[in-house]
Amino acid sequence: MHRWLLMFAFTLLAGCQQLRHAPASCVSLTAEVSQCLAPLPWQQSNALPPDDLVQLVRFNRAESQQELTVSLSFTTQAMTVVGLAPLGQALFSLTFDGHSLSSEQSMLLGNQFRADYLLAMLQLVYWPTELLQASINGAELTEVPCGQSQCRQLHRDGKLIALVTYQQADHWHSEAVLQLPAANIMLTITPL
Repeated sequence: MHRWLLMFAFTLLAGCQQLRHAPASCVSLTAEVSQCLAPLPWQQSNALPPDDLVQLVRFNRAESQQELTVSLSFTTQAMTVVGLAPLGQALFSLTFDGHSLSSEQSMLLGNQFRADYLLAMLQLVYWPTELLQASINGAELTEVPCGQSQCRQLHRDGKLIALVTYQQADHWHSEAVLQLPAANIMLTITPL
């Protein structure tokens, strides 16, 4: 009963939105390591953007777990990320043009939701290593073999800051797991 009341309240409030625009920013991965949002890779190489994707994203931090469906849409000018609640309501919408980030989000997410942090995590998973390394301060990003595919490792002075493991070589269509050990965060992305 309590769960249904919460879902009903969420449905009523889901329409309440706030819009934020900001230039691309940097986020702290640790006290010594930061990552600035990198340009869109296909704008740098004049390549075509990836096909649109729908993914299930599980976010684990310490003992809590959250799950949502995320839609990624791409054009040559921008990337749009929409997070959907279990009943299909949009929780947030991010648009990144390679320079600035606009975020529209449900008031239910409050001030704790960081659009720039979510986009930085997606870039850690998907952006080409060389382009991403140029936006990381204080650590080295490498790709290494692990199992049947590749892993990405972000290190500072021999300490692991972030680890991304993939099930397939095609990162955009592979299940991926991003771990940030210092923050006790694990993000699992499963294509739908």
